[in-house]
Amino acid sequence: MPRVSIIISLLFTSAQGLASDRLTPAQTKKLDGWEVIHLKQARTPEGFLAQMAVVVPDTPEATTYALMQIDKYKHFMPHFKDSRLVKTRGSTVYAVIETKLPWPVRDAWVYLKASHKHLGGRRYAAGWKMLNGTMKYYSGAASLSPWRNGPHHTLVVLTTVAALNTAAPDSLVSRGVASVTSMFLHRLRMRVVALRQFKKLPGDLQKRLRETP
Repeated sequence: MPRVSIIISLLFTSAQGLASDRLTPAQTKKLDGWEVIHLKQARTPEGFLAQMAVVVPDTPEATTYALMQIDKYKHFMPHFKDSRLVKTRGSTVYAVIETKLPWPVRDAWVYLKASHKHLGGRRYAAGWKMLNGTMKYYSGAASLSPWRNGPHHTLVVLTTVAALNTAAPDSLVSRGVASVTSMFLHRLRMRVVALRQFKKLPGDLQKRLRETP
């Protein structure tokens, strides 16, 4: 198995356990109040890690669909100058993202491989890994599962690991990775709400997401 495929598989394995992490009553209250909560920040051998969670007021299928529409990111993610698909193979997509972020990131681009996987029931996972680009390293994993309000609310746990080509202090880069991860979850939730409101979600999402090889 190619090295990138192994990494994607490891991201799936990691994501499967994220949604089952024990949340404190305070964290649960914040999630019910539509806040993005910080679960973890750390320095890893690959780069700076940020793990956060949010509740989306829609199904895991709708949320997974929006997450995997990478070519649409340029329409709803701030600082995303361009996002486009290069090719699609089943549940795997290859895409290019170009950003125009403030210092210490500034302009950057990544060519990445992203996949999603049905974990059983109403649970899904997604993983992505940079194949090329101007960053030193970039990968992510997301778990998507029904929240305690039922299948029409989704708990999304997102883990991002990034290393930048910058001379900025580590503390500043770490805060930057956390800030972008938080913003991503806010905007993902807004995107799902908009897709539902304007009736842009396909009617066969469960079939699409579960039968894609």
